[in-house]
Amino acid sequence: RLTQEKYLADPVYKFMTDKQLEEARQQVQVTARKILKPPPVMKIREPIDDVISDDPGLKGFDTAKFVITDTTFSRNNRNRTILIRDVDGKLKAADWTTRHFMNQTFFPMEGRDLETPLMLGDDEYFEQVLNREQYEFILSRACIQFEPDD
Repeated sequence: RLTQEKYLADPVYKFMTDKQLEEARQQVQVTARKILKPPPVMKIREPIDDVISDDPGLKGFDTAKFVITDTTFSRNNRNRTILIRDVDGKLKAADWTTRHFMNQTFFPMEGRDLETPLMLGDDEYFEQVLNREQYEFILSRACIQFEPDD
């Protein structure tokens, strides 16, 4: 399950003086600062279009592209080397879509799909899910499916 249901405790009502109320508010603010953390801030990622080499001798060698993926476990998905040899002989770094696909193929993350789920990729489906008011589910699903800079 993406989320677990948590039941809230029954509220407790107290009579307080103004001083006690102010102290309670300050205590809540201190606790909130410890618990609440801002989301990660990342720069928008730039498109990848690095051509490493161009070997015209390989032009027409095959009708399919070759994808070369470094499957070393010590590398993380962000800095893993993934290259593409095009049919025209160019060796280039893989674009973000290919990187996502290859990383998910070799190192699958639980709950993440290879393709964008319909509820996140199609406006009509997204509208239907929003109408059900399941906002936590939508947010959880989006956080699992995408990276912060997607």
